[in-house]
Amino acid sequence: MNMTKNQLNKHENRKDISLKLFKIFPFLVLLRESFFSEVCTIKRIIFSLLLMILPPLITLIVFPKELFAINLSLIQSPITIVLLIYTYGFLFPLIITTTISPLIVREVNSKTIYSLISKPLNRIEIITGKFIAAFIFGILINTITLLAIIIYAWILLPFIDLQYFFIVNFIHGIFVIVIFGGLAMGVSCIVKKPRQATLIPVIIIMIFFYFFPSITAYLNISSMYGSESLYKNFQVYQFDLSYQMANIYKSIADFFVPGAISAEAFGPILYTLNIFTFGNTYTCYEYGCVAGVIGYVETSYYLPEISLLYMLLIGLLPMSLGSIKFIKRDFY
Repeated sequence: MNMTKNQLNKHENRKDISLKLFKIFPFLVLLRESFFSEVCTIKRIIFSLLLMILPPLITLIVFPKELFAINLSLIQSPITIVLLIYTYGFLFPLIITTTISPLIVREVNSKTIYSLISKPLNRIEIITGKFIAAFIFGILINTITLLAIIIYAWILLPFIDLQYFFIVNFIHGIFVIVIFGGLAMGVSCIVKKPRQATLIPVIIIMIFFYFFPSITAYLNISSMYGSESLYKNFQVYQFDLSYQMANIYKSIADFFVPGAISAEAFGPILYTLNIFTFGNTYTCYEYGCVAGVIGYVETSYYLPEISLLYMLLIGLLPMSLGSIKFIKRDFY
């Protein structure tokens, strides 16, 4: 009986401390509660890490060791293809959107939003706190994934660009979190049901990052026969989100390791993402450029900076509109 009383006293003391902290640092308490109670759960961490780590590790294990030993560059290895197409092009966006999308709408549906807005917190702080909690979670998952890949790669072979591999993918991961996290948060602020909040971003990702690249690859086939591709003629790249994200990744990689994402190394694969197409290669001299053999050439439909602004707009515009709707919403 005494033990029960002691436990109750400890629980009450913790509750009093939390209330006092909430009054002094309400934003930090919200951030802590959102991170540990809603976002960074044991199940979500394990599931997310399995999704993120397994595909590249399986690639390192299954592919012949000699394939990685050609130039000892991890950036120019099949790992980059797996990360670009599957991890950052599909799995990581799914993890981020399914983590963030219920955060606001679930508070509204369960009526706990009333206790939040009655505290010394404005509604922008509620959105910001929950977004930062999910952002930290995304950084944590991405960092652990990259470290796991690098440690195994270091054991496998003496790669010469492990630090650049980490930097490139870490930076790209930040953009993925901001873009898809902003989209998911915007949807969460607008819709009325948690299932809808999760389903909408997932459908967008499935369409533009799973089905769409398969369709656009067929639209680009005509370039192999010397004619302008339908992809280019109809300017499909204007709304091809997988191309925009791949263009951002290529620019980050080329900035730290010039020529890392080259047509020679990645042409046949990144042809499906329309980073490269089939056409005349050119050799340039002092007097001009001369057309050479037919091969994979860079498309350059968009400058990388424009692709980044384009994708940030897609992520942050819904978040801004959702925040405005959430601020104006009457909960009383």
